Amino acid sequence: MKPLDYPASSSSSSSSSSAAADASTDPETFEPPTTLLPKLFETLSTRYSTRPGGYTRITKFGRRPGDNAPVAILSLVDGPRDLRFEMTARATGRERAMGAERELTGRNRERVLKFRDEAGVREFERKAEEFEVSFFLSFRGLVF
Repeated sequence: MKPLDYPASSSSSSSSSSAAADASTDPETFEPPTTLLPKLFETLSTRYSTRPGGYTRITKFGRRPGDNAPVAILSLVDGPRDLRFEMTARATGRERAMGAERELTGRNRERVLKFRDEAGVREFERKAEEFEVSFFLSFRGLVF
């Protein structure tokens, strides 16, 4: 049985390659890179300070070739590279170009924009409009 409290990390005198091997096999010896700490305690802490929870999203991505193991993408929500934000903006633009928006897209838009500020809402509308125009032009090119 593992102890309830984690031991204090100590710098060992072993080589870096053996330390990397130990970190990959024993999660209790993991030491995060110091370059990530300022981003964690400054940028990310201010971004998620008003959010009541749910900071990450897991998106299933199919299966890996070779051993058929499941693959997933772990991402921070409300970030600049949020996958659901991008896909919902595209769906909104496509459906606006077609003239009808589905109920599911409306619910997804509400979820994506729930904790966004005004700049995030403007960015969503900009992306949706951009995709609406590109979808309309490509659709028009295919019809004529």
